[in-house]
Order: sequence, then structure tokens, then C-alpha cells
Amino acid sequence: MNIEIQPLAPAEYDFSYGYSPLLLSIAGCIGDYIETMEAGVSNESTWTDRRKDLKAEDFQPDFDAVLDALRNNITCGGILAGPAAAHAYCRAHPESAMDELHYTYGFRINTKKYAYILRLMRVQASRRTPIQYIAVIFCYLRERLDGLSQWANNDMRGTIK
Repeated sequence: MNIEIQPLAPAEYDFSYGYSPLLLSIAGCIGDYIETMEAGVSNESTWTDRRKDLKAEDFQPDFDAVLDALRNNITCGGILAGPAAAHAYCRAHPESAMDELHYTYGFRINTKKYAYILRLMRVQASRRTPIQYIAVIFCYLRERLDGLSQWANNDMRGTIK
């Protein structure tokens, strides 16, 4: 499977949050996956369906292959292998920072039919506690997200002043 990972474009930041169910629906969001990564602790994860009608038979194998690549594939940096790997990958890709403090990073992972928006948030309660990462992956039909992303990049951001 061919997987490409790239920094999330600023016009796509809104697609990495769940605060607009209408936007997610229009963009073809199938669902979202949340995983908490903490050193020495098994990761906890949850899945939320957004549009079950868009969840085709080929989606689950595609999503599983993406998760496997993000956890184990060197070309994807093993970004979900654990908090240390996530931290190293984010530091190596400062252009993916979604905020000035570099606590949130965004990536887009494309496969042939699907697009996955990955938002990684660094969490550290204090300097004495280990760094944790929370990974949120919104899963989209690529064709629908591409169309809406292009519109957002060309139109939406320029009209709001």
C-alpha cells in the first residue's frame, strides 16, 4: 500500500477537530480515532462513527494498514510507536506545528481512496512527569475532503477578515 504523509495545510486545520458535525459530514468524515500514548503504559484508544453510510468494506483494511504503518514503518517515522517516537517525528518536522508553542502538530496521510488527518497533541502535567501524546485521526473520503479543502484554501480563509 502506498501511503504519503505530509504536514497539514493551515486551510485544513478545521478538519482535525470535531466541533462542527456539519463540516465533518460535508467533508465525508467516516469517523475519528483517538489514542493516548504514554511511556510504559499500553495505549488506550476509542473509535467514533461519524457517517456509517460512508464506511465501505475496503475502509477497515485501509485504516488498519495506515495505523500499522504509523506504528511500525520507518518511512512514516513510527510516529505512533510511542511518545518518544511521536516527539522525535514532530521535532524533525517543525513545519507541521499547528501552534506557536509547538504543542500541537498536524499531518495528512493519503491513500488511494481515503485521507486521514492526524493531530498530535503533546501533554505534560509538569517537568517531572513524562511527556504524553494524544493522537486524533479523522478519517475522510479523499475525493470529498480534497474538494472541500481546495475550496477552503481558495475561498473561505480570504472572506473572513
